Amino acid sequence: MLRHFKKGSGSFLFLCAAAAVIAVLGACSSQPEFSGTGTDGRFVREYVRNGIIPEIWEWQSVQSGVDYAYFRNDSLPVRWHLVRIDLRTPGLELVSYPHERHFSQNGTFAGQTVQQFAADTDALVAVNATPFSYAPTRFGSRRKLTGLYAVEGVQLSEPIEKYAALLFIRTEGRLEACVLPHQTETLPERTEYAFGGFFAILSDSRIREFAYHSLDSRTAAGVSADKSVLYLLCVEGERKRSSKGLTYEECAYLLRAAGAADAMQLDGGGSAAIAISGIKTMSYPVKRHSANIFGFKVTFPQNSD
Repeated sequence: MLRHFKKGSGSFLFLCAAAAVIAVLGACSSQPEFSGTGTDGRFVREYVRNGIIPEIWEWQSVQSGVDYAYFRNDSLPVRWHLVRIDLRTPGLELVSYPHERHFSQNGTFAGQTVQQFAADTDALVAVNATPFSYAPTRFGSRRKLTGLYAVEGVQLSEPIEKYAALLFIRTEGRLEACVLPHQTETLPERTEYAFGGFFAILSDSRIREFAYHSLDSRTAAGVSADKSVLYLLCVEGERKRSSKGLTYEECAYLLRAAGAADAMQLDGGGSAAIAISGIKTMSYPVKRHSANIFGFKVTFPQNSD
């Protein structure tokens, strides 16, 4: 059974609700940018008080190298899912959709749900990634990527410079991850995968400020300072009575507290979805067919005996 973080009730709920009101009012003005690590006590305590970050982090092992945390605070309300992946795990394999064969001549293709992708690929974890637009056709709606996408070293979609990208680079036989603050045509050598998203929200442990502070469903990715650990965050926000979602900055604080040094937003809103161990973890069904999905599975070498 997966262990869940859940805030308590009674007077604690009242205090959390009051803190949440203060947080919302404070969000009307821009927050100062600061530097440091995820152990910066003052800011971590603030977000614990506001009910966004757990006071004690507890991770449930999904499989060797893959851990999961779920947080729920009904007084705000907010619910989020976070997966931590050690990219040095033996047998770890990145899988993604779509591939070049899925594209038509006009650059469109059929979408897929995150849950179906996870089932089809035996992925331990899968999330939606690059934003997209709809391209209606005689045979139904197809998708067109909005931003950079490269798979197995082949670029399949053009970059949008103002947005960030999550890169996976092969180094000494293993994957390393990094957040590219601005998408570009020229990618680092040995880049195998690139997933465009929206803005970078965390850079060298510094929170990026934004003029707007809207609460919404979010999918975000974070990377540790040594590029060996990937964090995948999915925040629920489609049913506001159970979870209102988070802002970009709140996602950045959360990922930094978990251990990330760099982070970016992927496609969010109604597209935000995560599947873990082939089971949809969201409290509501996500039926949207996303244009871009990636995940991880672990394959063990076959015994020759």
